[in-house]
Amino acid sequence: GTGARGMTERFDLTDQPGAPLLRLFYTSSAIARLGARELALACEKRNREAGITGVLLRVDATYLQVIEGAPKAIAETFERICCDLRHRNLALLEIEPADERIFGDWSMGHVGDSESLTIALRDDLEDIRLLAGVNAHNTVLRMRQLLDAVRARDLEVRNRAA
Repeated sequence: GTGARGMTERFDLTDQPGAPLLRLFYTSSAIARLGARELALACEKRNREAGITGVLLRVDATYLQVIEGAPKAIAETFERICCDLRHRNLALLEIEPADERIFGDWSMGHVGDSESLTIALRDDLEDIRLLAGVNAHNTVLRMRQLLDAVRARDLEVRNRAA
């Protein structure tokens, strides 16, 4: 699988100036053998239509997800997530108003669950999972840094192949 690479295409979304935004971060335990990529792709169309952006990581059997968007869209999306039988032990770590999107480029960026992950990337994912229980806000920022690093690495690989 593409694992760390298969990020959804660039997502152009223009929020109304001053429109309220919420960012929600949760973790859960995966039941299905569904990877982050498959889950992100399955949700992409609905997220795009609802104006939801975010990231989904899978570290071993743990999902870490951030979603951001309008309060009504976040409430509806999180309710759907809570009813999803592909995971359990859902823990809401943070919900906060946001001035701007951290993951505005991704309808649902994703990293994880592939044999092709580098050792460094596996270590980064594990660090993020451990940090989630200590400092939710910093974890969200680390998730964004990880997406940027993976995107830069993928561009480098594609450029070398071209």
